[in-house]
Amino acid sequence: MATGNGVPDIMEENVDSSSVHDNREASWIRELRGNIQAASIWTPPWENQEQAREESTTNPSIFSVPASFREQSPERYQPKVVAIGPYHRGNSKLLIENKVKMWCVNRFISRHSLNLQQWLLDMTSREKEARSYYSEDVSMDSRSFLEMLLLDGCFILMAFKAMESLTFDPKWPSDQIMLDLLVLENQIPFFVLVLLCNGIGGEEGFRKFAELDDAGTFIHYVLRSLDQTHMIGNLNPSILREQVLHLLHLFRLSLHPSTFERGGFETINVAKQNIIAQIFRTPTCVPSATELQYWSAVKFKKHSGGILDISFCNGVMKIPFLEINDGNQTILHNLIAFEQCYHPHVERHVTTYAAFMNCLINKEGDAGLLERRGILLNRLPTSNDAAFFFSKLSPTAKVSPIYLKSLIDEVNRYHKKKRHRWCADLKLNHFSNPRLIMSVLAATVLLILTFMQTYYSALGWYHR
Repeated sequence: MATGNGVPDIMEENVDSSSVHDNREASWIRELRGNIQAASIWTPPWENQEQAREESTTNPSIFSVPASFREQSPERYQPKVVAIGPYHRGNSKLLIENKVKMWCVNRFISRHSLNLQQWLLDMTSREKEARSYYSEDVSMDSRSFLEMLLLDGCFILMAFKAMESLTFDPKWPSDQIMLDLLVLENQIPFFVLVLLCNGIGGEEGFRKFAELDDAGTFIHYVLRSLDQTHMIGNLNPSILREQVLHLLHLFRLSLHPSTFERGGFETINVAKQNIIAQIFRTPTCVPSATELQYWSAVKFKKHSGGILDISFCNGVMKIPFLEINDGNQTILHNLIAFEQCYHPHVERHVTTYAAFMNCLINKEGDAGLLERRGILLNRLPTSNDAAFFFSKLSPTAKVSPIYLKSLIDEVNRYHKKKRHRWCADLKLNHFSNPRLIMSVLAATVLLILTFMQTYYSALGWYHR
């Protein structure tokens, strides 16, 4: 475009080009904003899994044990005395029958004033939720299902009371009953027990039922009854009733390692940590106990606390006490199976613990070393059984070495340092014999005295 004198209007051309540039920039900004908004819709994989974790009450948590676990030790996943829940209901080989459970219901209602009609109304409204706890379809009609929960719930509470007052029938193996209550396939939802507790007056009514002092809580009472094996360090942890899915889950929560806590039992981002663990590979193995002692001078000490509270500092590994027996093997089998089935909603801490202990104990000498330190107590027939105790705990289970990551790294770094190997070699080959130690000390003292005599003789000669 030109003006009247034929000269192009440069200003107008500049305006046009400027507006085109502005339009392009505005378009780019709109496109960038669109991409940013689209990115806000996408979430990292651990966030999706964490949301699923928070909605865990809708996920099954009482599983039928996978065949890969069952084929190795099928007897570890089956109740021996009493069936709880639908999976083993009707097993005629079990000692305790429904008539015994019905007696428990009658005693619980008559002596502790349970409003049965109200309890059934409350349970009817939550029947769908209770069924959702089971990974397998429960082919029972509504009345049979609710009756089963009532019988099993009252039996469990009366069994706890009998354990506390030592009034079990001599024909009933009380220790085995407590073990049966920790079998993965032998569970009912924990809220069934909570509703029974609420039905007799809540915490106050339950304290009267259980004859507890004012400081006692329902969670503490249940854990004290279950922990016949002394695996749990703290019997009164900060666990809310609403967090608990079933008795095995409560036992698992109580084993939460103290060094891994973040504000009590706050939910942690396990999925995110698993992804990080895949990126930064962490060795899951450490040398055996005897190798660490002989080649790195590592000391082993018994530590108070739950079985997962293992620590390592300045060449000293502290491991909580564990009795090696048949019952503990059953509990660990079921805890590991639960972690494998319910992951990532629960951390694989017990699985990692078992794998770590299996690394430490490769042979009888390793088990013997830890037994001499008071860390293990073998109740199995032979020392060879103790040596292979941890290797039999579901060897196909997947391990997530999150909570022991820093410890494993530190142990391996310590083991590789030459000065620690020199100290261990010196101690093993030169100071293992008391007579040799006395001879070295005597020679050292003699050398010092000879030096002092020479020094003072030279000093006297100098001052003449």
